[in-house]
Amino acid sequence: MQWSHYSQQAWALLGGVLRVLRERPIRTRLAGHPIAHIWIWQLLALSACAHDSAFQAARPAGTVAVRRVTKDLAEPAGRALQLAKQDGPSAVLVVFDIDDTLLTMPQYLGSDAWFEWQSDLLSVPQQGDAIARDFAGLVDRQISLFQLSTMTLTQPNAPALVEQLQGADIAVLAVTARSPQARGSTLRELDRHSIDFSSFPNCGPPLCPRRGRISAQQIDIALRSASLSLDGRPREISIAQGVMMLAGQNKAIMLKLLLESTAGLSFTHILVIDDTPDNLDTYAAAAGSLNAALHLYEYRGAKQRYGNPADTNQERTISQRRSEQLEAAICGSMASPWCRQTN
Repeated sequence: MQWSHYSQQAWALLGGVLRVLRERPIRTRLAGHPIAHIWIWQLLALSACAHDSAFQAARPAGTVAVRRVTKDLAEPAGRALQLAKQDGPSAVLVVFDIDDTLLTMPQYLGSDAWFEWQSDLLSVPQQGDAIARDFAGLVDRQISLFQLSTMTLTQPNAPALVEQLQGADIAVLAVTARSPQARGSTLRELDRHSIDFSSFPNCGPPLCPRRGRISAQQIDIALRSASLSLDGRPREISIAQGVMMLAGQNKAIMLKLLLESTAGLSFTHILVIDDTPDNLDTYAAAAGSLNAALHLYEYRGAKQRYGNPADTNQERTISQRRSEQLEAAICGSMASPWCRQTN
């Protein structure tokens, strides 16, 4: 650790005073005077403060400062406010996931847990409970469910916490694995619950030559510019109104591309709140390229609903029945992506 210039000066001065008092106790008139003791304690305090400041300043960027589990969004929000008070609001970025972090499905059908279950079923041949024949078909079904269903808050004060952070001039962003095709239903539900991320600055080149949908080709250009790569070929994303929709791609790498394409942003602390440990792993793995102290929070406030296997099995049975009812109603009345794989 390299101490600050002031810390070095304070300790040098203190060492000199103590050396004089030790070597010349009789001839030093201040040696026994109370003022001398006050002076020494003040020097000690100065050194300690300088050392503490140096320690805070020397905390290496690009490291995971915190990784913890929480059931209350107020915990990371409170920490963000503390860091903003310590280092200034412009030094802090808060990144929220959406599904099962800010909003959650009121029923099992269409929820994150349902989607994961259905994804697993795709790898099992002739699985009768699978709602689609391939992943693209499953995504189509999920998008349809987003359009049909409303969502509820994971906790009642979630909108107030987001607004409090924004009111403190802290940058707040939503990063979701949802497909860009679900943007309309996503913004509808965020707006219905008074959650607004539009205060986040607009993205520019190289990632965003325009607002809205970003092509796979443009993502590839931005990746090469930043000397980064994704597992597999890039897929179209969308960025607008402070909501980044990534179609299941690496959140940390995409956040890096966004920050490099947004003028005037440089963060000392990035706080990430996400319900999926794998997503937090990607942030941790990319900590060096993000060049900030990462504070990673695994949010479990919406997870306890399906913790009991018996309850989960019951929810799956109910979801299958509801899915069949929806299919009969929709496909018997209109052409829909929902019906694409039913023939």
